[in-house]
Amino acid sequence: MEKIENYWKLSFGSDVLGVVFTKDNKIFRGIRPQKEEYVRELLSGGLINELMQKEMIPETIISKFYSDEFNLILQHKKIPIILEPKYWSFSMLKDAAIHILHVNQIANKHGKQLIDAHPWNITFFQNKPIFIDFGSFVPYTKETANGFLLEYKRLLASLLLMNCCDVYFGRKIIYDGESFYLRTQPAQTIENTMTYSNAVSYFKEYHRKHSSPKLNLMISNVFDKNIFEPEYISQIFSYPVQKSAWGNYQLNFYNSLKNNKKNNEQYIRFQRIIQLCKKYADGAQSSIDLAGNSGGFLYLLSKEIPMNFYLSIDYDEKAIEEGYIFFKEHPTKVDLALHNFTASYQPVTKADAVFALAITHHLLLAQNIQIDTIFSQIKQYANKYVFIEFMPLGLWGGEEVLPEIPEWYNEHWFEKNFKKYFSLLHKEQLEKNRIIFVGKIK
Repeated sequence: MEKIENYWKLSFGSDVLGVVFTKDNKIFRGIRPQKEEYVRELLSGGLINELMQKEMIPETIISKFYSDEFNLILQHKKIPIILEPKYWSFSMLKDAAIHILHVNQIANKHGKQLIDAHPWNITFFQNKPIFIDFGSFVPYTKETANGFLLEYKRLLASLLLMNCCDVYFGRKIIYDGESFYLRTQPAQTIENTMTYSNAVSYFKEYHRKHSSPKLNLMISNVFDKNIFEPEYISQIFSYPVQKSAWGNYQLNFYNSLKNNKKNNEQYIRFQRIIQLCKKYADGAQSSIDLAGNSGGFLYLLSKEIPMNFYLSIDYDEKAIEEGYIFFKEHPTKVDLALHNFTASYQPVTKADAVFALAITHHLLLAQNIQIDTIFSQIKQYANKYVFIEFMPLGLWGGEEVLPEIPEWYNEHWFEKNFKKYFSLLHKEQLEKNRIIFVGKIK
């Protein structure tokens, strides 16, 4: 008889089938006694096996132990990182919406229905959406199907607004669905809100003038007839063209890789840092690149050092979007997350090796963030090692005239503060304006 601890609080009230908990670094779900027969039928009915074979859900098996509370306990394959919707770019949200429809279509084929259509039941791992809520599968009825479609409209509303007119509010629906209704009280449905109806009108009118009859028919099917097909969602929504400070920063790097050119400065520098990682972070099983743009560094690292996960974090959505699109065409184990690591005291996750390359000078000199804040935030992400670059010439970008830098901003000052948080293992000048500090968590 096993004693169960480490319950997931959210599963107590929201999971009708059971309660999720962790044990020995593994994920389990204790099935409520009144749901045992249904879950056994679900596992033997073909639905779960089909979804697992297509890698649309985590591998799920009946575990070998039970407890006072549960006679039937399932074990789910653990996903190393859980990326919530707030960390996704536009195309990730779109692919999640398509994935939900695919999972539901397979469920319908087996006489089942998803009771939930919200994106919080999806995570991404190695740039592929995975449905992670086993408790969402219920017997198919008209009522459950209609409930699913009603909730799916909220997801579509987010995509619509992000696509055509209001990125901020489109994201707000994902973070806090109630805010959508609070803005337009007393309307109680998405279709009745002025924000949504105006966005639909704008969207339709634009495509009426610029798109093919086939695409316009798909748009009409979705917004007039509530016919939600993966093909429709895939084709009617496209990433909106956006300008950003760093969105194209690594495009030349990726283009060089496509053309098998490995002699550019960025590639050579990345290779040297990888060598240092092999030497000073031997045995590291996970990595995070803070302000990693489109994930270029970890893309190279993943090809040379095997780890459980690689996560590149950046707050520029276009950079995340460009990286995600590149990785879909060039499969990699690197994941991407849209996040400002200096603005949140809750890390996305932690890793053995954390990199902060070509970022501290921007934070210190352009954003006036204190060095203690920067190092303490970086330390939150690291289990063992850090690799942090210092730019002695500040915001210099190769111009003939060097920029003015404050008197306090110098290598000695940086190292002194670095040692307050990390043990210095190695220091090396990589380029004229790049010094790498390798440290270990104190």
